[in-house]
Amino acid sequence: MTIFKNRSHLLLAAITALSSVFFFAIISPFILTITLSGIFVVGLAPLVDKIRGKYGIARQRVFIGIVAFSLLVFFGLASVCIFRLYDLSLGDDREKTVAVIKSLRESVGSASGVAQQVTQNLLSSLGVKAQPRIGETTDTMMRKIGEWSLQAASRFFASLPEFFIHFVVFVLMLFVFFRYSKRIRLLLVRSHIASAEEVDTVTELLRTSGGSMLSTNLIVGAIQASAVTVGAAIVGLNEWSVIFTITLICSFIPVIGAAPIGLILAGFCFSLGSKGSGIFLVLVAIASGTIDNVIRPYLVARSEENLNPFVGLVGIIGAIIVFGFHGIFLGPFIMSVASSAIPKLLEALDKKPV
Repeated sequence: MTIFKNRSHLLLAAITALSSVFFFAIISPFILTITLSGIFVVGLAPLVDKIRGKYGIARQRVFIGIVAFSLLVFFGLASVCIFRLYDLSLGDDREKTVAVIKSLRESVGSASGVAQQVTQNLLSSLGVKAQPRIGETTDTMMRKIGEWSLQAASRFFASLPEFFIHFVVFVLMLFVFFRYSKRIRLLLVRSHIASAEEVDTVTELLRTSGGSMLSTNLIVGAIQASAVTVGAAIVGLNEWSVIFTITLICSFIPVIGAAPIGLILAGFCFSLGSKGSGIFLVLVAIASGTIDNVIRPYLVARSEENLNPFVGLVGIIGAIIVFGFHGIFLGPFIMSVASSAIPKLLEALDKKPV
């Protein structure tokens, strides 16, 4: 009987191992998406508990309400942004975009011509015989930028079906992680990977880091994107959906933030001869950078997060290189968890008896 019992255990173990291999092979294209979904669930947990405690609403209803509202805002903004990008690059407004680009190239060409003449006069006064080719270099650079922009737009629209599939998986896994969080905890404890106390400690660490990262980035990003979008609308740049979305994404990058978007828009206005609009957008860019430097430290000071912004910048750049677009969210979370976990680990080792 023992032999058959051991054989049955061996067969069960083999079937489990084989099915696990196929399971991970099937979900491997969505590993980063599933990870990102788990981060969002962990980050939303403190907000769900806070609303539940204040209003007495069931956790599941609170979570569904938050996700539904977020999806409504996301789909509304993303839909408008995608349709505008399509119209401006491949659709009805393509001629308008071409005219703007042509005007921009002429303005840059005039500026490069002036720069070339000034450089030529300066070199002549110094007795240097050289023929600077600023105009040719600038024209080549502008042509390459235009070609790259067209290719990037084509790749973006070609990747939309794949993005939609990943987004559906992301939303579904949000509900899976939230619905079965207690079962996942019980599975970890029963598998003896960690004790119940260790699982609770790690869960609290992830909730603190994830909640802090998510709330801080969203609040600061929304404020910065709104400031740049309103400033652009005041000077007549009415592509608010595109500007807001791009600025919001850039605001997740530490140190850099949303200020470069304002400066790019300012440069665009200067190239078209609108000096007043350009100066105003420079001031808007400075203000958005100030918002990041004032509000973010205040929000971080209210949490346990102590991540240096330059370390966070290195982390997010590395995460983008390794994980792609997912790195914008994974980078800050991983760095935040590491900066909180390492001191706790050292503290636990110090308390451990020798």
